[in-house]
Amino acid sequence: MQEAISAVHAGHMTQKTAADHFEVPLGTLTKKLSGHASEMSHGAGRSTILSKRDEDQLATFLKANAYGDGLTKSEVLDVIQNYVASQNLKTH
Repeated sequence: MQEAISAVHAGHMTQKTAADHFEVPLGTLTKKLSGHASEMSHGAGRSTILSKRDEDQLATFLKANAYGDGLTKSEVLDVIQNYVASQNLKTH
């Protein structure tokens, strides 16, 4: 994103060309260039509950159980819910 912003600021590319070239969303680039979003911001939304370690452990377990018929969406959600409960993580 920063390279796209720099290219537009330097006058080397239009916003559309920079978005395509650097494979960034045009809308996001436009917002950052217009000042509606900080050039350094990295998105919005809630903070994550799971640490990288937690995510890696869950991913390993889910991948190990993906063979054959795999797990249903409901089963995946149950696994995650049980993990969150076993680790006493707060989701609210």
